[in-house]
Amino acid sequence: RDVRLRNVPARLGRHGVAVLAADGGAGEAARVAERLVRALEAPFTIDGREMSVHASVGIALGRPGATTVDELLRNADVAMYSAKHGGKRRFTAYEPKMHARIRHRQELVTALERAVERDEIGVHYQPIVNLETGAMVAVEALARWDRPLHGLICPDAFIPLADEIGLMVGIGRSVLRQACGQARAWQAAFAGREDLRVNVNLSPSELSDPTLVADVERILRDSGLAPDRLVLEITESGVMRKPDEALATMAT
Repeated sequence: RDVRLRNVPARLGRHGVAVLAADGGAGEAARVAERLVRALEAPFTIDGREMSVHASVGIALGRPGATTVDELLRNADVAMYSAKHGGKRRFTAYEPKMHARIRHRQELVTALERAVERDEIGVHYQPIVNLETGAMVAVEALARWDRPLHGLICPDAFIPLADEIGLMVGIGRSVLRQACGQARAWQAAFAGREDLRVNVNLSPSELSDPTLVADVERILRDSGLAPDRLVLEITESGVMRKPDEALATMAT
């Protein structure tokens, strides 16, 4: 009901939907986009489970005889990615300068794919201290991308993108392997650190991956780290992205 009869909805790919507004100009397009975003904010129920959808909408305007269908869809797609980058549940109108941001994103995707192949994703460690005794009881493993010519890149700048394009499982396994190996090496090298624990964050993609448990078992076995010295940290939002798969993984 949020797409009026004079507008034409169509599905584009697995996750995309286009709406052709036949008239009304920029104002009408913005009103349609706002109605869609607001309508999708409300949770809905499937098989007794409450679900929600986060929508990002890109708006592109065309001129008869001056804008081709391909250009219109491409511009709408660019605007949609800009809206998604700026925060979900919003809409954005296309501007020519957006192409520079999209090009930068694509360059980052290509560099990140190569980074995984070249083992450029390393691990830094943050101590976890017992406040009562002042003793270090654990370390938290933090992924860092040592990008050539750019230096160290923090996870906020590449982890969400890696998760989006399907690289996070591979990166996560690499981080886990490095962290377990380093923790075991520290245990062996320093007296009194035999019980050192390492905390590793799991992304939503990893939590939903069916090979997670087997991979964790293999990494622990290969590194020699005792299972009770590894803490896998998950977030509520990560669990709720695919709750059934997450619960199945945790129950394994």
